[in-house]
Formats: sequence, C-alpha cells, structure tokens
Amino acid sequence: MRIPGSPTEAYDREHYGPHHDYYRFAETFNKESKKWNPDEWATVFREAGAKYVVLTSKHHEGFTLWPSTTPNPSPTLPLNERHAERDIVGDLTAAVSKQGLKMGLYYSGGYDWTFNSGRSR
Repeated sequence: MRIPGSPTEAYDREHYGPHHDYYRFAETFNKESKKWNPDEWATVFREAGAKYVVLTSKHHEGFTLWPSTTPNPSPTLPLNERHAERDIVGDLTAAVSKQGLKMGLYYSGGYDWTFNSGRSR
C-alpha cells in the first residue's frame, strides 16, 4: 500500500477508495477480534505438532496487539488506532500455555512506519 504504483496500492485503491487510510482497518480488526477464539487456535497448533508459537505483537505499522495506557507518541497515528482493544498477546499466550506450548513474541521496535515513512519505492 505504501509503495506508489504497486499491485497492493492498486488493490487497496480499487477496493477501499482513493483516500483510504490503512489505519482505518483498526475499526474492523477490533470488531472482528471479539469473535476470535485463541483456545481453538492453540489446540490446532498443538494438534499440528507445534512446540511453540511466535506472534508478531507489533509490526512496522505501529499497531500493537494489546491495549495499552502508554500511547504511541507518533504525530501521524490517531490515538484510537494505535492498539488493539482486545489483549491478543495475553489471550493467545494464555491459550498456548494451557496447551503446553512455548510462546514467543516478535516486536518491531527499530523500524516503525508511524515515525519513519521508510522506502517509498
């Protein structure tokens, strides 16, 4: 979406309009995540033979998968679109632990698009 002329940007513009903001997906994510059952996921992981699960808790776009009272101080990201309303990290960690699996978290802290626009092409 962030690379002008890319297939992803074209898809986004075609399906969501020319002025769509990526962070508007937060509303849909928060609504849909209320339906998510982490226990089902953890059971599938165990049954598939997994020994551990690694979740991307925050990727480059700056959106965290846990609610926080410490806001991302980015000047470009609206306050209500900076983190998940549901504690995805905590809920999945608890479910994975109940299945006897190890839990790992990936956190992208060094490169955050809400502070650094990054490569444009």
